[in-house]
Amino acid sequence: MASIATPKIQPARMLRAYIVTVIVLAVLLATLLVPLSPPVNWPGILLLAALAILTEALGIEIYVKNTSVSTSAAALLGGVLLFGPMAAIVIGPAIAVVATIKYRSPILRFLFNASNHSIGGLICAALVIMSTLVFNEISPYAQLCYAIVAAAIVYVSTTMLIAGAMSIDQQLPLLSIWMERFRWLGLHYIALGIVAYALIYSYLTSGMLGILFMLVPLLMLRYSQKQYVDRTEAIVLQLRTQNSELIQQAAEISLLNDEILLVLAKALDLRDPYVSEHSHHVALYAELIARELGLATDHVELVRRAGLLHDIGKLGIPEAVLYKPARLTDEEYEIIKKHPTVGAELVQGCHSLQSIVPFIRHHHEHYDGKGYPAGLAGTAIPLEARIVGLADAIEAMASDRPYHKAMPLPAIQAEIKRCAGTQFDPAIVDLFSKILDRVGSQLVTNSARNVAAKHADASLLPQYASIHRAASVGQENHVVAMNSDWAVSIAKPVSDLVGMAASNLTQVIAGVGD
Repeated sequence: MASIATPKIQPARMLRAYIVTVIVLAVLLATLLVPLSPPVNWPGILLLAALAILTEALGIEIYVKNTSVSTSAAALLGGVLLFGPMAAIVIGPAIAVVATIKYRSPILRFLFNASNHSIGGLICAALVIMSTLVFNEISPYAQLCYAIVAAAIVYVSTTMLIAGAMSIDQQLPLLSIWMERFRWLGLHYIALGIVAYALIYSYLTSGMLGILFMLVPLLMLRYSQKQYVDRTEAIVLQLRTQNSELIQQAAEISLLNDEILLVLAKALDLRDPYVSEHSHHVALYAELIARELGLATDHVELVRRAGLLHDIGKLGIPEAVLYKPARLTDEEYEIIKKHPTVGAELVQGCHSLQSIVPFIRHHHEHYDGKGYPAGLAGTAIPLEARIVGLADAIEAMASDRPYHKAMPLPAIQAEIKRCAGTQFDPAIVDLFSKILDRVGSQLVTNSARNVAAKHADASLLPQYASIHRAASVGQENHVVAMNSDWAVSIAKPVSDLVGMAASNLTQVIAGVGD
């Protein structure tokens, strides 16, 4: 039978009250039913109590903590159906004694286990008494049915009471605990009901000697249980080991993917000295906004990745247009406007990045619908694209370019507020303003004129220090100062990805042009 063992933490007051309630319930049931029981057959009851102690002592510990499987319930069921409520009062505590010794339980826990087992048996005895039938005189088929129903009653009663105690102790839903820990025992108890009937039949045909003969099949059942549990435990341990290895491999792959993204972002920025670290700063601002918005962690990571790769489509823009210091012609501006679509089509070829394709494609849409490439407006623009679009504009205004000098932070704040509702989402503008009010002006730096500014004192930004390290210092550690071993390991995937980009760019650009 399942028994509850001593927890490492002392029960709370509510748990103590629950245990006392179970004890009182057992006493009340016993008080009501004992006067209705048949004459006590002490030799039979004590023999079945000894059998219950033996089988509980041979119970098999399983891989669920503080849980064991035994056949002691068969002795309890047989005793109750044969000898009435007094058998439950004797055999229930006998089973609890073994659990107390095994788990070194305190007296209160022993009383709970004794009462729990007794309650299940007393309910079965009440069923027989209320039926007004003499169990020994009904047909063998009816006896078998009674034994199976009694086993189901003991199963539900004992496991639910234990799950109730665990629910109070662990502050978890009762049903979820029962489903996880005890649901699988249902068939086991049905089988014990059949074993209980075999005990009853042996006693009715051969007396107490028949009960002793039942030790052989019970021991064989215990042996088969042991083999099954050992095999299952080995499989569980193997699955846990494999799961741990898979988690470790997934973490390594995730790190590798992140480093590849950093390499690509660095490669994009290196094409133009005026946009050094541009992608990293856009990713940082976008990540801060996403966190401020309360997005889930994995969602924030998608926004960060979109910030790193938002300009990857510029690989398909001619350098004469991309680096032109003078004002662009209308035709040249139309070429520039292709880069979000080119970038989206390029990234779409990478399965792990498909979820950020819309963020890259639409990061130049305007809130009033006058942006590009699709002319989306308002909430039709993906939220993540609205975040990256604002982060991109802030970084561009904060850094020197051939066609303008970096704007001071007050001017940037005034500009994004002026464009709230036209170019930018007003709610996102407000969120970024709150971030600046809390963090300070150190957050926004001129990535072109003063690259060292990205290493601003992290102590001034305690709540965002880790993000700064990941976006700037960490980038140096993982990309610029990479050791030769890492370089060898990363060269192949980077080469493959860049090769894929090069081989597809012509087709992508041609498709966009069409």
